[in-house]
Amino acid sequence: MNQAELEKINTARERVVAAVDRAKWDEVGPSLADVLWSLAEARPDFEDLPTWLAEARSSGSLRAKIATAVEQTDAILRSVINRYGDEADRLSVSKLRSQFLGGRAELPCGEFAVFASDVAVRAATLRSGVQRLPLAVNHDELRIGRHTKVSFHRTLRIPEDGRAYPLPAGFGRLPILRVEDYAKRVPEKWIEQGGFIIPLYQREALFLAFAGVKWRPTIAKVSVGHVNAISGKSHDLQIRPHRQDYVVIPDQRWLDGINSGDGSVSQFVAMPLGQGYTVEAQVTDEEKYGGFQLAVFDPLPGRFPDEDPARRKEAIKSRKERAAQLWMLTAQQELLKLLPKKEARVIRTLQKNTLTKVASELGISKQEIRTVVDRVEAQFRNALGPSGFAGIIPLSHLEIEIKFSLRDEDDDIRFSLRDEDEMGIAAGGRIQQQILEDTYGAESWDANAVREIPIHIVNSEAYHRITGLPTPPSPITADDYADYKIPWYSDYDEPARSVAPVSIFKRILSIGRIDKNRGVTSDETPPRSIQPEDIVRIRTQTAEERCKDLVRRAEASSRSGRYAIAVREATLAIDLMPHESGAYQIRAYVNLCLGRHADAEADASACLELDPRNIPALSTRAAASLGLGEIILAKSDAEKVLAMKPGDETALFVLQQAIR
Repeated sequence: MNQAELEKINTARERVVAAVDRAKWDEVGPSLADVLWSLAEARPDFEDLPTWLAEARSSGSLRAKIATAVEQTDAILRSVINRYGDEADRLSVSKLRSQFLGGRAELPCGEFAVFASDVAVRAATLRSGVQRLPLAVNHDELRIGRHTKVSFHRTLRIPEDGRAYPLPAGFGRLPILRVEDYAKRVPEKWIEQGGFIIPLYQREALFLAFAGVKWRPTIAKVSVGHVNAISGKSHDLQIRPHRQDYVVIPDQRWLDGINSGDGSVSQFVAMPLGQGYTVEAQVTDEEKYGGFQLAVFDPLPGRFPDEDPARRKEAIKSRKERAAQLWMLTAQQELLKLLPKKEARVIRTLQKNTLTKVASELGISKQEIRTVVDRVEAQFRNALGPSGFAGIIPLSHLEIEIKFSLRDEDDDIRFSLRDEDEMGIAAGGRIQQQILEDTYGAESWDANAVREIPIHIVNSEAYHRITGLPTPPSPITADDYADYKIPWYSDYDEPARSVAPVSIFKRILSIGRIDKNRGVTSDETPPRSIQPEDIVRIRTQTAEERCKDLVRRAEASSRSGRYAIAVREATLAIDLMPHESGAYQIRAYVNLCLGRHADAEADASACLELDPRNIPALSTRAAASLGLGEIILAKSDAEKVLAMKPGDETALFVLQQAIR
């Protein structure tokens, strides 16, 4: 927290003190609310604070009787301390409380209001601690923080013949199941750890796919059985400047195995725990954890842009194009008045119907109609501009054949699907894959903004037993791969530097090598007893659930006049689901209230692309265009609003200003 934010909270506290000193009890509640809202604005990591405040506001408890306001404030602040503070913080506030009460049985509400404000100031200065990044699951993909996405994919198991193979294609995302959804059917330790379940067949291979945005990268540690897949060290949450033990997202698109160095990895292959095959067994001489452990870290605040730098440029370009199109449309309509009656009739009729229908309606041939269009365009070419009549006559009405070509598939997509009782990760064959060096530097990442995610792996039999769902199909064989002529992929970039090889991984034996050393081995997993306790856990939201929750919170913050918080919450919703029109509408409105006219115009336009008849968004865009001096655009939008909603105050005001 910076000094300005702390001063704002202290200023709000002083208003509480002043209201109490003057016995202005009707001002105490609102002043306490200001203290809490200032705290929420300054500490985004107090994620639930705006929700508590909005609920208190809607119930009227923060603006009603002083006793109720103080009680509500105290409850909210204690929730903040208990959830986000450590033991020292809780002890400090308890001590402050006991000193303040001073053994008195009853305490005047005014004095208690001052005490509550003091607790707010104390909460503002809580040590940062570890901020858990938001987590949601959507279509078998984990969404962490604002932009990071992680998924698990089935793939072909590479032969262990000493060669380094190119990347094999993927065959679909593995299902990702929430542990809490199967609390009565999974081991107790899984419930305590939380996380997710993925199914795999024994000896089946998989890879991790990563996605994010280039302008705000993140990093992820990937461990197998608590052994870091990059460094071979124990899994932890430290970021070390002298040793990279993470991948950078989105630079690293996939990770197919443990770091072998020299631009290659040893493939991730699922094997049962307790048989000595896993990387965990060979590095630590025990198998306690299994599965994957992920940890995703955000960049330090201010290190990268908070919004896409290209977004503002695109919004300005779009606004200019829209203004030019509107101006041209107006000019074209004026030109129609200069045409001979017959030609004007042809053009006006073409605006409403297709060439075939116009020919039938007017009793002239299609060729004659095209001749009229060509003649008019030639006559007024300079005035119409390069687009001709495209602005007022849809190309489909002219029945012009539109040629197109298929786009190449995104490089980030590698086919795709996946499936295995409690499993760990063993080393398979070698794959040509670089673990790219961090070009941003370890000092770019925030060790206190992280989300740790356990991934439990089960075999196909346990998957059915736990979920009751059909077992996914067995993985593709090498013969199938060849028969279908499925391509291999290169992920090797010569100019890019790779992370150095790890000495401990050089002595990891592959599954094939262990099999040879042992002779014939059994694929059966050892029996075990699952006796879960009924433990209540916080449910991991789906992306849709979290998005709806964020939109509700943004609406509540907006109604409370806390526009900075509303922008933050609406932005998180948009990051999660870019096609959520309601989030754009809210952010457009609050940006307008904050005087950010360009951002408001861009957000309103994005909303209208998704929902063309959204009147609030159209009204907001009209006001934002007026603020930007785009009078033609403002007038056009205001007229559209009034056509759908006569009497709209914003549109009437914009129109009044635009025609001056």
